[in-house]
Amino acid sequence: MKKVCLFLSLFIPAIMSAQIFTSVSLKKIAGREASDTKLAGISPMGDYVLTTTAGNKGLKKTDLSTGREDVLTEAVGAGMGAAVSDDGRQVVYREVSFTPEEHLRMTALRSIAVDSKKVSTLCRPMRQVKAYGFNRNIVYTMNDDDDILIYKGIAGGQQEMSAPCVFLEDLQLMLNKDGETVRLSPNGVDVSYIWPSVSPDGKHILYYVSGKGAYVCDIDGGNVKFVAHDCRAPQWYDNNIVIGMDDKDDGEILLSSCIVAYTLDGKSQRLTDPTSLTMYPYCSQGKGIVACSTGYGEIYVLSLTK
Repeated sequence: MKKVCLFLSLFIPAIMSAQIFTSVSLKKIAGREASDTKLAGISPMGDYVLTTTAGNKGLKKTDLSTGREDVLTEAVGAGMGAAVSDDGRQVVYREVSFTPEEHLRMTALRSIAVDSKKVSTLCRPMRQVKAYGFNRNIVYTMNDDDDILIYKGIAGGQQEMSAPCVFLEDLQLMLNKDGETVRLSPNGVDVSYIWPSVSPDGKHILYYVSGKGAYVCDIDGGNVKFVAHDCRAPQWYDNNIVIGMDDKDDGEILLSSCIVAYTLDGKSQRLTDPTSLTMYPYCSQGKGIVACSTGYGEIYVLSLTK
């Protein structure tokens, strides 16, 4: 984690070019003080966030209305790519381990019921976990043969899934759709892709090209559209609005960071002030809520109205 430069945090939204949201309010989660904490996810229902350490160890559930924390797991690697079901009742996470002799890094995939804390193993420890997530309330994973499998009720059997899934392989953008995996790489194979995701309606892909910016393309990789350079860690807010962060550093010290919004037709709006050091947004789609953390480990929630 980069060091942060000490600024007074002024959370005053500023319009960049054209207003997207008519109302923007920011609230710090009660009881959250500066610590070795970062966001790892948000419930689609908008009632809690997931936090982890800077090193992605463990997961905690934090209620957005009360600030109450609840430890879900202490697993190493759990904070990297945690996924929450649409109803918020299940969380899928990684658990990293090492083999005793060769000390090879292995990753298992597990699911935990938020209320009962019951843990289910979806994938045994393996060298690579390619893709996983939720299709509605049912978890899917990708096996070594690039087959997408879904788990009925987590442990109730498997079957193939046709919903589109994007993932990275050797920093190239890959798509699995209708049981077939293809390399899209819509901006060419000589660049590195990060932060890919499919739009809520399944028609577009959002991604970031290292050193260049955020882009959107059709689900088949065509019709590439530039969103913005200063929109890192982009997330879908809805099918037309993208939320990201505009962060600046000198290589070691984080100088400024704010949350920004862009529409696919060119509008943009700054949602927090650059001195706030707010970063890594997570959107609760359809709920008007975006969670973010600061360089000090504080957690804030943006409530947005269009």
